[in-house]
Amino acid sequence: MSLLASRNWRTSGRLAIGARVRAVSKQAMKPRRVPRQEASRSAASKLHCWTSQQWHPKLVLKLLVVLFVSHPQFVAQAAGKPPNAGVIAARVNGEAIPVAEIEATIADALGTTPDPGGSTSSKPADAVFAATLERAIDRRLVCAKLERDPKLRPNDEAIAAAQRSLAQSLVARGSSLEDFQAARGWSADDLRRYLTWRVVWPRYLRAELNDAALESHFNRHHGEFDGTLVRVSHLLLRLTPAATDDARQAVLGKARRIREEVTSGNLSFVDAVRKYSESPSREQAGDQGFLPRRGVMVESFSRAAFALKVGETSQPVVTPFGVHLIHCTEFKPGKGSWTLVRDDVARALAGERFALLAKAARTGAKIEYLSGAGGEQR
Repeated sequence: MSLLASRNWRTSGRLAIGARVRAVSKQAMKPRRVPRQEASRSAASKLHCWTSQQWHPKLVLKLLVVLFVSHPQFVAQAAGKPPNAGVIAARVNGEAIPVAEIEATIADALGTTPDPGGSTSSKPADAVFAATLERAIDRRLVCAKLERDPKLRPNDEAIAAAQRSLAQSLVARGSSLEDFQAARGWSADDLRRYLTWRVVWPRYLRAELNDAALESHFNRHHGEFDGTLVRVSHLLLRLTPAATDDARQAVLGKARRIREEVTSGNLSFVDAVRKYSESPSREQAGDQGFLPRRGVMVESFSRAAFALKVGETSQPVVTPFGVHLIHCTEFKPGKGSWTLVRDDVARALAGERFALLAKAARTGAKIEYLSGAGGEQR
């Protein structure tokens, strides 16, 4: 009886790059199980508002594959120059990031091919484009930082090997290295920088993600991996992805006022649910049952739920369904060992290390955003 992400998605809120308003295909995501309470609310069952700064879990996983690992999945690209060839989205310390690269990265992650005609329905929405651009910026900054380490820096032989591996993977998918490069608007130098990333990042992970590091990360976040379950109730205030900023702020403000009533002792959470909640689960006092950390709830809900202690009520949380207050009622500790979930722990730690490296690398970096007014020609 829990809240799940739905098959359709769209973005809302303030869009970071105003000139690129485009809808993403409704079939981009595979369907996920939707609980009976929420199944009738299809209009609300979209990828949640971007004010929460979260990604749909499947989209996050696919984008991380494209941006992090050494053997990403690629789809065949149409031959020839993309419609945005030569247009620059941003510059990082003078290094250009083409608009075409961002659009091709999104297409790869979603398993689609960019429309050479540039139709509206095939182009990424602004919030997706902006978030993917930020990842591309971070990747360049982290790559430059790691490349300065002589132990990680690749020589020409390593670059050539990475190029052969990439070319073979593309051919196996009916594409080619030339098409891959052209679809992203890359020069020969751009391609070499990308190949450098494919070498230095795996080298860094092999050096850093040893058994001691993985076990330490598991111990610090064991509840996320060891099978721990949390039982929560929630109060829902409906908010559609298409809501205006004023409407969004009004709902968030109402949620904060309700939380204040609960935390001050003026109203029990059960009574608050019955009085204010717009979810069908209000008949069960908002009870969602026992939930694991991953795989059932949308990420923003799950993360907030697992951050609570028994008896605590969360701050307002935004999901595809609206704005929630989450109340923790019970924990069931897990007993799993880190060795049983080694791959999950490694992925989580890799993401954490990447975020820390990117944050440090952004200090003092010169980042110029150029696509808000149509981009800059190379």
